[in-house]
Amino acid sequence: MSDQISRPAHLIGQAKRDKLVAEVSHRVATVAPFTITIGSVLSYASGAIADTHPDHQLAALHTVARDSTRATLGDDARQYEFGIQHLTTAYAYAEADSDAAQRLLRRVRTSHAPLEVNAIHLVDVTADPPAKTINWEEVMRIPLGTALGRVSDAARR
Repeated sequence: MSDQISRPAHLIGQAKRDKLVAEVSHRVATVAPFTITIGSVLSYASGAIADTHPDHQLAALHTVARDSTRATLGDDARQYEFGIQHLTTAYAYAEADSDAAQRLLRRVRTSHAPLEVNAIHLVDVTADPPAKTINWEEVMRIPLGTALGRVSDAARR
């Protein structure tokens, strides 16, 4: 799951970042870690994505994250609309035959895998169009469920 803050990261000062971390931490403290199934990977014009199932807990966590952004940075900072929950595994940067890509993706076995969701990662994302790369720099990792007293070992790492 990702959500895009509709404001360049360099325009969000340290005080606002600290407030966002505090807000997200407070809100996800009561969200228990959960496991979803990822797969199969599908070829799309924009890249390769995997469906998530069941996705109701992931959608609820997404809403918590978005509400934290709104509470901290205002409604205008959260303009990106999300659709069906999914995991993007690759982005396309040129035209290609999606049927050929899908045939290769269909050979991936096991086609489904469990994924434990136990934290939110706040990241700065920048694109480098000439290099055709997207770079992620972690700002903070915020574990889920800290107020519940049952944060998993994986979440503590």
